[in-house]
Amino acid sequence: MIGTSKYEGGKKYCRRCEIYFLHDGSFCPCCGMKLRLSPTGKKDRERLRQIRSLEQLTEIHERQNNKGAISKLATSPTTSSSFTPPS
Repeated sequence: MIGTSKYEGGKKYCRRCEIYFLHDGSFCPCCGMKLRLSPTGKKDRERLRQIRSLEQLTEIHERQNNKGAISKLATSPTTSSSFTPPS
């Protein structure tokens, strides 16, 4: 990823091994040390926070749009012929 933070891509950093991991756990698989989830610099942390909050707002907006579309489908009148039983 060029021009983006490694943390933005979901990677975590081990201070002891000095390696970035794409790992589900909270601890380094090599040495067992706790992995960093965010940058150490104030400017970088703020930038990552803004990116994550923007992503969350986008997800909420998409869910609301999808919910509105589903409710419109559920409340739309259906055109069906009336059934009359045979006599």
